Amino acid sequence: RSLSLVGEENDWIILSEAAQHKSETWSRYLRPTLSSRMGTAIFPTTPDIGGAWLYEMELDIPKMTGWEMFHCAAWDAPHFNPDEIAAAKTELSDDAFQEQFGGEWTFHAGRVFKPFSRQIHVVPPFKIPPAWKWFSGVDFGLRDATAVLWAALSPEGDFYVTDEYYEVGKPTELHTEVVRSRDRLLPPVVRVADYHALGAQLALDWSRRGVKTLDIQVNRQTKRDRLMAMLEPRDYHLPYHARMKGLPVGKYPRFFLFAGKCPQFEREIQLLQWKAGSRKEGTYGDTMGDDHAVDVAEMVVFYATRSRKSVEVHVRSGTGYPRPVSQMTGY
Repeated sequence: RSLSLVGEENDWIILSEAAQHKSETWSRYLRPTLSSRMGTAIFPTTPDIGGAWLYEMELDIPKMTGWEMFHCAAWDAPHFNPDEIAAAKTELSDDAFQEQFGGEWTFHAGRVFKPFSRQIHVVPPFKIPPAWKWFSGVDFGLRDATAVLWAALSPEGDFYVTDEYYEVGKPTELHTEVVRSRDRLLPPVVRVADYHALGAQLALDWSRRGVKTLDIQVNRQTKRDRLMAMLEPRDYHLPYHARMKGLPVGKYPRFFLFAGKCPQFEREIQLLQWKAGSRKEGTYGDTMGDDHAVDVAEMVVFYATRSRKSVEVHVRSGTGYPRPVSQMTGY
């Protein structure tokens, strides 16, 4: 049926339950039919793991001219019976309920980071107070993506990921040039990386070009568990962004992303899936999907929340060798 659309011209297209369509149905067959008439496409849908392509496109909407996204949960629609919604909530798992009735991209079947929710963890950007600490991490890549995240840590222990760099197939010179340029806009940054396999050589190459990193030596499960804990909402907490809005103490996590600043990280943390049978001892790293930015977040959170020592090393691009900084004086 898709081939029958070749050569057509359309003013309007509605992809009902768009998440059930294949990506190429839109990109290869439908999108070209709108061009000659400057047509419009509408994608009404319930989230579904099969429509991951649609979710990825949704993440790009802030950068796409002429696109808008609207979200409506069942309880916000006046024609839905509240008793039916309440009944469904008791009968379904929380993930399935949020997907089918809340319109959330939960991907509940096998999803690794199930606590993550864009409604909770993605917040509007704000100016980071000058006294906060800054951390960054690198997942070195050659054929895979090279990922870098920048995160600020509040005095209360809340993380805000403010920016990302995510590129495939670029040379080390370009990576380090971009990272150095972004570092110049920030106070001193503690940057960590994993030196396993080729990481040690790439870390040396980056260091020679002014981007120094600290080797973090810890197993995957320990890092992942730490990030999982930061994503879980906890009672009697009030993070900075909620306090600035005058909101009361409530149930909040300790890990947040700036909206529109980390699309690849959002994509990875939503789409990363467990392989079948991998939730058992010894197979904790068996996942499906990209996890380059996720790996960086795990490293940063683990390093910043590890047991404190009297001296830590601050590394900032282009400032020479790492220098010791007293935790008490800051000098």
